[in-house]
Amino acid sequence: MTGTPRWHLVILLAMVAGVPGLRGQQVSQYKRFDIYILPEYDHPGVGIILAAEVIEGQYPRFLEMQVPAGTSTALLRQLGQNQPIALDIQERDGKTYLPIDVSRAEFQVQFYFNPFDETGARRAFEYTILTNELLPAFHVEVYRPIAASNFQHSLEGAEEDQDDLGLTFYRQHVDGLQPGTAYAVSVSYDNPTNMLTVPALQARLEELRAEETGAGAPSLSQPSNLSTVLIVLSLVGAGLFVILNTWGGRRAQPAPATAESTSGGAVGQPATRPKDGSAKFCAKCGNPRHSDDRFCARCGKEF
Repeated sequence: MTGTPRWHLVILLAMVAGVPGLRGQQVSQYKRFDIYILPEYDHPGVGIILAAEVIEGQYPRFLEMQVPAGTSTALLRQLGQNQPIALDIQERDGKTYLPIDVSRAEFQVQFYFNPFDETGARRAFEYTILTNELLPAFHVEVYRPIAASNFQHSLEGAEEDQDDLGLTFYRQHVDGLQPGTAYAVSVSYDNPTNMLTVPALQARLEELRAEETGAGAPSLSQPSNLSTVLIVLSLVGAGLFVILNTWGGRRAQPAPATAESTSGGAVGQPATRPKDGSAKFCAKCGNPRHSDDRFCARCGKEF
């Protein structure tokens, strides 16, 4: 009995390589890759945050995301880096891309796009997740604006929850995503007032201030509602990076902007007070800074 011709073996190996489950299983190089969608939060339009973590030893990496046309103000912040980096938004073949050089294990990307016609009350948009990398199982969270009515989204079987600010969001689990494969999320609602969420929180602050002014000084043993909202708004003013700080998979908890929470420590961890007494404070968010800092470590404001 003669042996199998070599060219038959070549064809057989090619067939096996093309059959799902028979070829080597691909594994994502990311431990975490979550997407947060915040329409009309602190800017007109839609804010997007990507919070990701690379498997140890699998970085540096080059991540490229396709983003909506008109995307602006794209920032990258990585673990251990005090200042966010402005990303170069690129146009290619009629599409918009965000190239991201990842050099640390944990990072966040923040950008905005505005698909709305603000002359009317109706809001509708679609955001598509599309990258050049194999993504692990991840979550998509869509936040509902405070002023929204008739809110609808395309997340199937989504979990509804509230964050520490009392904002409602919807979370869906996605079982990974192949490179170049699109995952679209559509959202629609009415906003007849054109009110953003942050100004709505600020309006609530004024109401609480008036209530507590009439009620007298609060007890020192219990934090007042006004104090809590002041703390929250100091973080809100810092932008999406602070409010949705998901380093290590943890949602940020409101904390006073005091010298005990200075820049320089690990992301998500309180740093120590500078011993030389050189710290000053950011006029935008209240975060302490050193005299030689060019940008605020919390909100990115240029000094």
